[in-house]
Amino acid sequence: MHHVNYRLIGEGVLGINFTLGSLDKPAVSGDEEYVNRVSNLNLSSADYKLLSRAVKAIGVTDRFRDVISTFSVPAAETPPGFRIESTLLADGLLSIDLVRDIGYDKNGVKRPTQIIYSADSANPYEIEPIARLLGNLTCNPGIVYDLFINNPKANVGQRFTTMEEVMTEIGNILGPGCDISIEIEDPFAEDFDQILGEIETYRKILSDYRLVVKVPHTGPVNRTNVKELMTGDQKFSSRYNEPTTVDALRGH
Repeated sequence: MHHVNYRLIGEGVLGINFTLGSLDKPAVSGDEEYVNRVSNLNLSSADYKLLSRAVKAIGVTDRFRDVISTFSVPAAETPPGFRIESTLLADGLLSIDLVRDIGYDKNGVKRPTQIIYSADSANPYEIEPIARLLGNLTCNPGIVYDLFINNPKANVGQRFTTMEEVMTEIGNILGPGCDISIEIEDPFAEDFDQILGEIETYRKILSDYRLVVKVPHTGPVNRTNVKELMTGDQKFSSRYNEPTTVDALRGH
């Protein structure tokens, strides 16, 4: 039976998706595995039309390769915590890059929430249940030792004995999608190489991509008067809003 008010062939709307793979352009030699990780990314019809004419080959940047290697990303994926960008070079090479951006989940998809959550903790057991929600974790040596390592109720079975062990475990739990902010242990250290050495330890554990080094904003507190907060009545003789110029700029 024919319906006079409908077309005989073809009903509804056909949604057409163009992908990077739809361009049918070759990958740069040696980059095939990397390009495959982004081949299913959608292109607008306008971008598809433009790139079909302009692109001769597709490759990736050195940083793209380094990110994949650093985080041992599974095949055919890009990691969370990175935005996928591309640059069309003069020779027709479309160069794909990974740019640090904690607003993104894996494969260039934005996080499902409009709010990126942050937590202050050094307890892997507390962090694990909420790891997927976090975009930043903040801790410092005091938190790690006082509230976790030296706390038998938190450090079950005394499994962890050093800050390096704790930070390695936290990094494994959070994965590449979360920044990890660590305050330096001695903000008043006169030997800057000492500070750099401390940072290097965390950099090796967390990588340049995730590590955020925090220098506490110490205000009027300095190496000379900090003992006032730890001895006697533990009251500070200066007001919080009366630092010297040198002390006020120390944490910046």
